[in-house]
Amino acid sequence: MEKSKAGRFYKRGKLLQEELQCRIIDNFGEGKSVEKISKLTSMDIRTVNKTIQRYMHTGTITDKPYRRPAVLVNENILTAIEIITKKLCFKRKKLTIKAKEGLTDQVQAKFDLFLHNIENINPFSIHCFDEASVVLTTGNRKYGYSLPSERAFEIQRYASNANYTINLMQSPLGIDYFNIIDGPSNGLHLLNFFINALQETDVHGNAFLTPGDVVVMDNCGFHHGRFTEANLRNILQQHGIRLVFQPPYHPELNTCELSFSKIKSFLRRFPDYLHEYTELAICDAVNDISRSDCFGYFQHCGYM
Repeated sequence: MEKSKAGRFYKRGKLLQEELQCRIIDNFGEGKSVEKISKLTSMDIRTVNKTIQRYMHTGTITDKPYRRPAVLVNENILTAIEIITKKLCFKRKKLTIKAKEGLTDQVQAKFDLFLHNIENINPFSIHCFDEASVVLTTGNRKYGYSLPSERAFEIQRYASNANYTINLMQSPLGIDYFNIIDGPSNGLHLLNFFINALQETDVHGNAFLTPGDVVVMDNCGFHHGRFTEANLRNILQQHGIRLVFQPPYHPELNTCELSFSKIKSFLRRFPDYLHEYTELAICDAVNDISRSDCFGYFQHCGYM
């Protein structure tokens, strides 16, 4: 047995008695501070704090849920997690960060305008476009082990830090057209992409982009370049195609984001293939996206 700073005897490694844990939780529910609970229960502050934190995260003090007297408990503090997880059936998930600027009235107005522009459009005539980068890292570890006073070495696996860009356009019927650029994209690459895409046809000889279609893309800086946007609109208008920019801070409206997620997941599974035959690996990753995937992406983004 050992004696704590608060004067209580305890056995190292043994969980605090259930009765003492209940006393801690009840006092905390009454609004008492950790320091005051420590004095009342003759327990170390760290023990009190650990007990409270464990309860706040798990909702229990033992293997079975602890049923507290309703009269002595501050329900706003103690049962918040229970209400969220058990009554509302919420799950603990990774947070998605949203920019504060995206909540302004100006952005909301652009969002409403976008919905107004596409609400009466046939979803099968919508084509989403976006770019994504693929960066090849060295593939080596940054830390290793060695004897004292000796440096740690590892044979270099890859020496390339090349950057590639995937330009992708898709509709509910599948991937329309894509290309791979060695390096970052720019306005000229964007114009060349659509010049080539307008000439692409499916296996039946039908053009992917036809009069009456709508191209949706994000507000990347060079998309609105001094000459890029005007020339792109002119090229598309000559073929009876309309260009629509999605509202700022709303990447969830572009189905290409979901495609890129699947592409990068594919590439992470085959790192050696990616580094040895980068463009072939990217092509295989894009071809792994099926027609049903694209249809589901458009449903998920609210177009269908």
